[in-house]
Amino acid sequence: MHRKLLLSVFLYNEYGPTEATIWSTVYDTTSYSGTGTVPIGVPNIRTQAYILDQQLEPVPVGAPGELDLGGAGVGRGYVHMADRTAQVFLPSMYQATSV
Repeated sequence: MHRKLLLSVFLYNEYGPTEATIWSTVYDTTSYSGTGTVPIGVPNIRTQAYILDQQLEPVPVGAPGELDLGGAGVGRGYVHMADRTAQVFLPSMYQATSV
């Protein structure tokens, strides 16, 4: 990373899957060493993020799993794809939903 050349520039890794806004999670790269995978960071405001196993239960910190997002930035479903929407857009089991 050419951080030494861009000392006055702030660079953030903003992550979001197709089903949510691009900025679902954010990572300030200031402390990134330039080796390995860039973290996706922490949930953005009004976003909840969980790493779940195949039974949709939270996994321990550092364990592999699937990212589950909730909150204001998540879409409501796929257009004209009710079956796919029902498979992917599940009610939140961990956070009360408010619009």
